Amino acid sequence: MGLFDLFRKKGGGEDDGLNWTMRRRIKKAHNKFTPAEERQGALQALAEDASAPAREALIKRFTFYVEPLTTDEREKEYVYDTLLGFGEEIVPLVVDSIRESDSIQWQLRLYYELASEQEVLRTLIEIIEGYDTEYEKNPQRKIQIIEALGEWKSDQVARTLVRFLEDVDEEVRYQTMHSLMSQDPEVVRDRLLEQALGEDSNRIRDLVIEGFVEHEVSIKGFAQRKQFEELIPDDMTVDKQGVIHRRPPRGH
Repeated sequence: MGLFDLFRKKGGGEDDGLNWTMRRRIKKAHNKFTPAEERQGALQALAEDASAPAREALIKRFTFYVEPLTTDEREKEYVYDTLLGFGEEIVPLVVDSIRESDSIQWQLRLYYELASEQEVLRTLIEIIEGYDTEYEKNPQRKIQIIEALGEWKSDQVARTLVRFLEDVDEEVRYQTMHSLMSQDPEVVRDRLLEQALGEDSNRIRDLVIEGFVEHEVSIKGFAQRKQFEELIPDDMTVDKQGVIHRRPPRGH
């Protein structure tokens, strides 16, 4: 073993196949406490390098925040524009990050630009189907994917998401309800009403009621209509068609 090999082992990068310069750039680019000028210089160097490890390192910049937020936004916009310029060949790296990272907002934005709607939809459904509804220490990725799926209106999305109404995490259930509200009311109506009746969270119950008012969804024919109407606040009423309305202010 030569002297150079010893230094590589000491640096902890003996198995990553990267040279010292690349490892140093990546370390600076990923250190939120590095002075902004140095971190941005490292990001620019990675962009100019454009190798697979450099591109992967650039994508990882999406996964953490720095202060102030204006600096964070500027750096991520730079990385986003750089990666977008690489085109479809970086899609596998983007998908890997969506599967593995807690924060995926920027990766999703990039994926939408680089792939077809159907490809994105297939990938997101595949990922979310791998989740269960049990306790998870950090459910943020699950929540963000459920939110993203709400942008599609389809029976497949509704069928995929409905089981997350049983998730142990209230925030997951809330976002699921939001996404299901954008689906065809005829497909999810009864399930949403049933959820409201059995839900412990007041804000989720309120979300169902507000959603039915906004979209003018009738509750006529729902087997437990009487019980559901007991949840409706006094400033609302149900017409003969089963549609919930807000009562006009007094004096009008």
